[in-house]
Amino acid sequence: KHWLKSVRRNSSCQLTCLAGPIALLGMASEAGVEAAVDCKVWEELAHLRHLLERQQARLNGLVEEAEAVRECLAEAGVLRLASFEALLHRRRFARQRRAHPLTA
Repeated sequence: KHWLKSVRRNSSCQLTCLAGPIALLGMASEAGVEAAVDCKVWEELAHLRHLLERQQARLNGLVEEAEAVRECLAEAGVLRLASFEALLHRRRFARQRRAHPLTA
């Protein structure tokens, strides 16, 4: 995450990255090693990161909204939180059992 912010452009429209991502890819053995990468790849990576951050922000907002709705329903006496949580647990457990069936 932080290494993308440390990318700098050079004059030939390539990006020179610091050793972080290179080491992660197993392409470098020393921290000081740099590699030139086509700027189109880095631009696409930055765009994908931006999309991911937007998606995460939206997901966080939806989780907050769901929690607020659940609270409102519980306060109005329409939803019993213990029953809701038990049902949610059963559904998640059943999904895991379907995904990973036991063989005898």
